[in-house]
Amino acid sequence: MTWQQGRPRVCAHRGGAGLAPENTLAACRQALALGVRWLEVDVRYTADGVPVLLHDETVDRTTDGHGPVRQLRFAQVRQLDAGSWFGPAFRGERVPSLEEFFGLLADTPEAGAYVEVKEEGEEGNRLAQEVLELAGRGGLNHRVRLASFSPEPLQRARELHPRVVRVALQEPFDFTDPVRFVQDRKAQVWGPYHRAVTEERVRALHRRGVGVYAWTVNDPAEALHLRRLGLGGHPEDAVATDFPDRFLAAQEGRG
Repeated sequence: MTWQQGRPRVCAHRGGAGLAPENTLAACRQALALGVRWLEVDVRYTADGVPVLLHDETVDRTTDGHGPVRQLRFAQVRQLDAGSWFGPAFRGERVPSLEEFFGLLADTPEAGAYVEVKEEGEEGNRLAQEVLELAGRGGLNHRVRLASFSPEPLQRARELHPRVVRVALQEPFDFTDPVRFVQDRKAQVWGPYHRAVTEERVRALHRRGVGVYAWTVNDPAEALHLRRLGLGGHPEDAVATDFPDRFLAAQEGRG
């Protein structure tokens, strides 16, 4: 997990959504086996308040179930098949809890994770607190980056654990100046859609000690372009990708 000057981190988006069912332990394990050392996952609550790894508000797209996650208890979510939609090899893969994900992270000392809090408002506050409490129990806070499009989880994280790195994700059509956007959210990292990254913005943020986490970059040539813009000049610079294998191959000169 040491910083390589001029080279942003390669982060497996949703665990590596192009290689295995997104936000599953199977995806995370596959990414780690490839040599990826940073994983990104999404977390939200079930009806009974269990943090689980799911991107959408409903289970319809990534499982064989139906309905909003917040209307299903964890035991119900656990019965769903979260792998068959991706391919028969993943039949029976389950939606993992955040606690299970942190267990995997604890077993991989050289790995870190970006945890995106999907809840907003007071629920976002509560979930951010729970993310950090679970990470703290496993001694993982230094390896966890807390990310959110909403300001509340970032603010709560700062109140509870000021040293935890916070990533302020910005919507593509939010034209707020990145420096102001990050300052308003008291974050240490700007998280834009990758096409919003410019050399001027990277320089302005780096001058203020702010890193850049660009999502979602699936073409290694685009990642190379981002490096030319200066991404990689800060220890917290990163690119999130659904296909981490392509990026590792490109770095090794195999693709």
